[in-house]
Amino acid sequence: MVAIANDNTEHAAGVHIFAAGPSCCAACAPSDLSLSAVEAEVARTEPRGSVLVWRAFGGALGGDHVPRPCPHHVGRQHWLLVREIKR
Repeated sequence: MVAIANDNTEHAAGVHIFAAGPSCCAACAPSDLSLSAVEAEVARTEPRGSVLVWRAFGGALGGDHVPRPCPHHVGRQHWLLVREIKR
């Protein structure tokens, strides 16, 4: 559902979801946004009352760390987020 409805969605804080699937998504956000702010903006795509939430992938991915600098815009970063059950 998220993959269909939210590709290329821009949220109020300037977070762009450019790839989304049922278990992970990729987003581009301003560099000055904190990890928790990026997670909160992407989590807004979840239906009200959902037990799922989007969390930033915190480890190394192929030797590169997340977030990574955006290759298209200075001052933005790319995030990989995974879907988890709310704690």
